[in-house]
Amino acid sequence: MHTRALTLAPCLVLALGAVATGCTDDVGAACARPTDCPAGQTCADGDCVPRYPDAGRPDADPDLRPSRDLTPSADTLADGRSTDGGAGCTPNNNGSVERDEIIFAVPAEVSVTVAENVAVDLAGTQSGGTTTWDLTTLPEQSTRKVAVMPVPGWATPDFAEATYASELMPDYGVLTKTSLLGVFKVTPTALQLLGAVSDKAKHTRLSYGSPLDLLRFPIAKGDTFETSTSVTGYSELYPLVTYTERYAIDVLEQGRLALIPGLTLDTLLVRVTQAVSQAFLPLPEVKTVAFIFVAECYGTVARIIAESDPGAALGKVQAKEAWRLAAP
Repeated sequence: MHTRALTLAPCLVLALGAVATGCTDDVGAACARPTDCPAGQTCADGDCVPRYPDAGRPDADPDLRPSRDLTPSADTLADGRSTDGGAGCTPNNNGSVERDEIIFAVPAEVSVTVAENVAVDLAGTQSGGTTTWDLTTLPEQSTRKVAVMPVPGWATPDFAEATYASELMPDYGVLTKTSLLGVFKVTPTALQLLGAVSDKAKHTRLSYGSPLDLLRFPIAKGDTFETSTSVTGYSELYPLVTYTERYAIDVLEQGRLALIPGLTLDTLLVRVTQAVSQAFLPLPEVKTVAFIFVAECYGTVARIIAESDPGAALGKVQAKEAWRLAAP
């Protein structure tokens, strides 16, 4: 019985809090430092580019736009920190993503472009001792919104410590379809997964015996850790769900990522290996491997789910799905 597919869905580690409304479209203005650029932009490779692509843009689809201003302020930061109303983050490109370089605000959203069944070069190229990756050639087969939101009201008593919820699966269920949401907690040292709940009341509720660390701050090349927990609850046709979930996190490399034309970022490449074992059924362990690119201030800017474990052969990873932040 597979109660879920990959737990680490696109939205799990997106730092959507550090966004600004009213970003301009004046991309390509020459600059030497972030302060040379208009509000909502930063300096990358001598050009002014959107600091937080598409998030909170006033021309976004009104049916998908959050119900309130996304500009971070003392009352919008989900982790309780104040940014005095400013964007609150400027990348220093020191090869490490500190806790204060990812701001979590609720609600918030960005657009991502998605490609399925594609080969992705995660080995990159070497130039002057720096690894460079290029995702600009990925096909844009579709576009979707990725959002963080409050935990649904019906489930809040079970997750009193949660910081936010974010979609794992948009079309979850057998008889009744609903969105399956991951429930997360942000601490000074980690981004943790607490469980999963359905958007529809009483459809699915899965609770972790102990929080699962998905990222530990500061994030730097060479970091590696494992974390595991038991999972219990119910899911539509199954009144009692029990299984074990285990993650291995490895920060493989630090380098430069060409994300979209005109935007190249200092990023960390993180490998996330998830293994699910059923408690009472004689089924083999189900393992899924994903790769994410994490950048200062932006958070997760791209994610690739591998068809199978590629091991160390990263030059041509066959991906079930690959997404990256969309151009504004």
